[in-house]
Amino acid sequence: MELSGQLRGIGLRPLVNFLSDLNKNGRLVVRDDRWTGTISFVDGQIVGANFAGEQGLAALDAIFFALEHGSFDFNTTADCEHNVLVQPQALAEHLDTLHGEIQQLGDVVTSLSAVPGHAESIPDGEFALTRSSLALLLAVDGRRTVADHAREHGLLATLRELATLIQLGLVTMQAPAPAIEAVPPQATGVTTRSFGARPSSTTTPTNGATIAPPRSNFWHRA
Repeated sequence: MELSGQLRGIGLRPLVNFLSDLNKNGRLVVRDDRWTGTISFVDGQIVGANFAGEQGLAALDAIFFALEHGSFDFNTTADCEHNVLVQPQALAEHLDTLHGEIQQLGDVVTSLSAVPGHAESIPDGEFALTRSSLALLLAVDGRRTVADHAREHGLLATLRELATLIQLGLVTMQAPAPAIEAVPPQATGVTTRSFGARPSSTTTPTNGATIAPPRSNFWHRA
């Protein structure tokens, strides 16, 4: 069995429930232009998950947070990883609880492209921070995005720690700076040639013509 499509308008949880009802064996790959996650099924039950270097239940949680509106491909196979060691009923209850937490985290950390920075003024009083919260607080530099920190510390762990630091007033979130596109110069009777190749002829644009700079390929997502 092969199945593919877009999760937007469907949702990841209904798709997972559908595959479970069919008692399928196989791998569900969910992706967007930033992340890729894999969920493994045996007899319709989730038995494994991988996401950006994470495995097991942590990876499954991250997939449900980050890839709710991605594209998916399901392929039947008996070659499945087993790293989610949770009974089906307990896993269903866990995913129900996770759904509520995802909504709460989304209210605090609104974008993976947002940039966390230190608050300008720190509230008075004492703060009890876990080791992971302190490590993230020290790593925050006002330049790297939430996604950058997530690649180092794990997605859900980063979001949970950031939510704690924001609620304590130690960290604030800033929208990413918009990309600045280079403005091509205005040419006035300038002769141009391309570098790295011998041109057959040169081109002399007329007054007021615009010479577009070469376009470079780069990855960007707001």
